[in-house]
Amino acid sequence: MEYNKKISGITTVTLVVTIIVMLILVGVVVANLVGKDGLIKETEEIMNGYDDYKHGEEEKIDELASGIKKSNEKVQIVLTVSTDEWTNQDIVARAEVRNKPNEYYVYMRASESSPWIQTDELTIKASEFTGEQIVTACIAEESDPSKVKPQRQVNIKIGNIDNQLPSQTAPELTLKSEETYKTIIAESKQTDTLSGIDESKTKFAIRKKGQTTWSSWQTESMFTDLEDGTTYEIKSKSTDKAGNEQESEVSEIRTKGRIALATIATIANQTYSGQAFTPEPTITFNGTTLIKGIDYNLSYTNNTNAGTATVLVVGIGQYLGDTQKTFTINRATPTLTLSNTTVIAGNSASFTATYNGDGTLSASSSDTSKATVSVSGKSVTVKGVAAGSATITVTASQGTNYASKTMTCSATVQAALYSVSSGSPTYHRSLSSAVSTCSAGGTVTALENTTESDNITINKNITINTNGKTLTRSAGYFTISSNTTTISGSGSLISTYASKESDWIFIVVGNYALLKTSGTPLIKSNNNTIELRDNANLQLGGRLCVVKQFNY
Repeated sequence: MEYNKKISGITTVTLVVTIIVMLILVGVVVANLVGKDGLIKETEEIMNGYDDYKHGEEEKIDELASGIKKSNEKVQIVLTVSTDEWTNQDIVARAEVRNKPNEYYVYMRASESSPWIQTDELTIKASEFTGEQIVTACIAEESDPSKVKPQRQVNIKIGNIDNQLPSQTAPELTLKSEETYKTIIAESKQTDTLSGIDESKTKFAIRKKGQTTWSSWQTESMFTDLEDGTTYEIKSKSTDKAGNEQESEVSEIRTKGRIALATIATIANQTYSGQAFTPEPTITFNGTTLIKGIDYNLSYTNNTNAGTATVLVVGIGQYLGDTQKTFTINRATPTLTLSNTTVIAGNSASFTATYNGDGTLSASSSDTSKATVSVSGKSVTVKGVAAGSATITVTASQGTNYASKTMTCSATVQAALYSVSSGSPTYHRSLSSAVSTCSAGGTVTALENTTESDNITINKNITINTNGKTLTRSAGYFTISSNTTTISGSGSLISTYASKESDWIFIVVGNYALLKTSGTPLIKSNNNTIELRDNANLQLGGRLCVVKQFNY
């Protein structure tokens, strides 16, 4: 019996389940006609009609109810858009009904405030897009858009339309002239509040200032092989991820120039002065005058002494490298001053040349039979050979800093009247000079007949050699005060001076002196005198000595 009851109970449950399944199928059909709300209502009525079976079977009934809900999900609406990337173009939203698409009307609207439009394709205008918005699609049984009661709807968020330029301001363009010739590096900075900047699409263009045509856009930010020291204009173009482009303002920059290509004005020749020369030549680059301390600096080598000096020009600022310019420092003309010279034949006379150069002095004589010349340092010595004259030429050779120079002077050679044998022989024009320079034991020798007016006093041990010459004192007198003085030779020493009765007249012939006392001539040794009271001709050894006649 119990077994039969179980069978009966199972059969009853099976029957109930079968009935419920059938009702569900009927409900699905009805739901397809009356919509979701009707389906749920019918299902609830069926469920209420079988409350007696809930006890003990509640779990199965819940599963069946869940199956009913799932069966309704077979009617689906799918909403898609034409792009999921950033764009600045119109976007098309499309609605698709899956499972029984022909049993419903499809409606779409661009936003919650927009009216429903019976369509399965809706265009979102990029030009009208103001920001993020919600596009909705639904299905309904109504054919009148004003009476739409969505039975199922799907939303999709539209936010990837960027209809604005990358920024309200142009990109900021930064330029840098590289520390290498002919190169410029550009950097563009830009911001975007929507899609963001696509850095890979930033481009640059360049042209020489003054030109009208730009180069092609390039993604490379470095421009090479440009002209030295030339001004260029550069612009950039930024692109956001939606494809909007914005150009920068035009900026200009000058490439660094090689200072070696600059034009350096000729530097005038300088003349040695002992001071360093530091000329500052005019330097131009492509017609522009450069400024020392801003565009270049100068340094110098070999700029003091005569020769070739060098100016080193080193580029700074907008100029790179270095270059050189040379100039000439000429030798200065030295000062050379000589003295005219008078010399007695046989003697030498020296003078010091005034010379400020760094060369060597040399000299020559125009007539070596009259005079010869020699030089030691700046001292010029002229030696008399014979009476006459000669031109002395002194030449300063070219030195390191001074040019050569030649000057002349005259040398007058006088005949010697006396020679002095003591020490190195010297020659004189007067007996007094000869006697004064003759050392004790020396000899003064007459070389020519002379007539002199000097008073001569001989008071030392020397020999006066008349050498056959007549030495006459026309306005003076001889005084031999030392008995050691020797008179030699065949000539005569004659004094013819007497102006009053008390004056003495000395006549010396050979080694003898003639003395007249009391009217009687006497021959005495040296240091004696002759006293004349009347006119007389005195003769000794065949040699006639004429004494000036004078009256008392």
